[in-house]
Amino acid sequence: KELSALNLESEKLNKELAATRETIAGLRERLRREQRSIEKTLVTLYKYGKFDFVQFLLQAQNMSAVFSESRHLTLLARHQQDVIADYFKTMADLRSAEAGQEKQKSEVAGLIAESGRKRQELEAQEAESRALVQEIRKNREKYVQALEEQKERARQLQTLMDRLASQEIVLPFRFVPLYEKK
Repeated sequence: KELSALNLESEKLNKELAATRETIAGLRERLRREQRSIEKTLVTLYKYGKFDFVQFLLQAQNMSAVFSESRHLTLLARHQQDVIADYFKTMADLRSAEAGQEKQKSEVAGLIAESGRKRQELEAQEAESRALVQEIRKNREKYVQALEEQKERARQLQTLMDRLASQEIVLPFRFVPLYEKK
């Protein structure tokens, strides 16, 4: 019973481990996509150089264009911050999932080790039981043999007693009981 319970627990942990592996694969793919997006942004920023707000103001045709472009740049910067935050969150999720996977692996290894110990324990108990059954059989055979020997001796004794009872005992002297002696 204990061995089958350990096997069921091991199967359950293996299913959880497979699900964690799938999650990790998904997180790694997501991390690669986010990394490519960040790389593209960094390449673009490197290509255009450092942002100079004064030059931006001088190149603008009017103030409404400045405000409009400023708003667009702000939205773009927020979006990039969100992308970077998502990247770091995905990295944290990946680390957490990998730690969970390691924990599950150690649990599975522990269950396998415990299952092996239980199996050895059960095999030892089985061997001990077999030895005990073998000893009981030998003792039973000895008992039956001793019983047969006792029956044979009892039969011989009964035969001897019957023979003695049927014979008249002749003593070399006359037997006089003590109460008759004078």
